[in-house]
Amino acid sequence: MKFLKAAPGFSFVTALKRKYFYAIMNHKLCEGKRNGRR
Repeated sequence: MKFLKAAPGFSFVTALKRKYFYAIMNHKLCEGKRNGRR
């Protein structure tokens, strides 16, 4: 935990992970809508 707190790019990594997570969720929602139309 000390390493994560000391790392200057920690906030950047967190933002990147969040962006990736939202991208996956958005993709799943799109897939669900597509399947719902069928």
